[in-house]
Amino acid sequence: MYENERVGETHLHIHVFACRLVLTQRPADAAEHVNVANCYKNLGSVYQKLGHFEQAKEFHHRALDIQLKKLGPEHVHVAATYSNLGSVYQKLGDFEQAKEFHHRALDIQLKMLGPEHVNVAYCYSNLGSVYQNLSRFEQAKELHHRALDILLKKLGPENADVATSYSLLGSVYQGLGDFEEAKELHQRDLNIKLKKLGPEHVNVSTSHSFLGSVELPPFSESNNPSGVMEQKQRRRLRS
Repeated sequence: MYENERVGETHLHIHVFACRLVLTQRPADAAEHVNVANCYKNLGSVYQKLGHFEQAKEFHHRALDIQLKKLGPEHVHVAATYSNLGSVYQKLGDFEQAKEFHHRALDIQLKMLGPEHVNVAYCYSNLGSVYQNLSRFEQAKELHHRALDILLKKLGPENADVATSYSLLGSVYQGLGDFEEAKELHQRDLNIKLKKLGPEHVNVSTSHSFLGSVELPPFSESNNPSGVMEQKQRRRLRS
């Protein structure tokens, strides 16, 4: 077992124990107490980190059912659970359902926190990633740009989350075939992480990989017409 898996299993046991403790110490209606919802949410997050997405989905749904009943449909904790569920469904490959949950999260966060809150930026980013999974790159680009604009304003140009936003946008531009813009964005991501994390950090290695994955499109008349004309002229001179 890898070290991160061992840590995840430890966290799982801790949260299971905490949930049992809450259930035994609360009165008969404990099953619908918000603290139990928090336990379910924590368990769902641990299962998600361990890659056990079906279990994660089950616990996040349990948390959501209680939160909707006890907190109401427009509470920020409900929005957070919608976001968690969106991420789980995305991992399970159900992108349409993931999109629905992330849209619900965004609607609540916009209403309760306002359009420039960092949590709204994260909702835009999550939605952008799902639209990218659906190969809807223009919508993904728009959402990631909205996220980046907020993060730059609220966190500053050298924050790690800003770096991640650059990387996500780089992947979208790569999907759109704009390799020069993709390369620029991945380079910005790498520069921030090198400065903040140092050259040996695993996230820096990941950024190097993303940057290395950007390839210029193959030569064609459509993307380099002047070069084609020069080649034709050289062939005429040789003949």
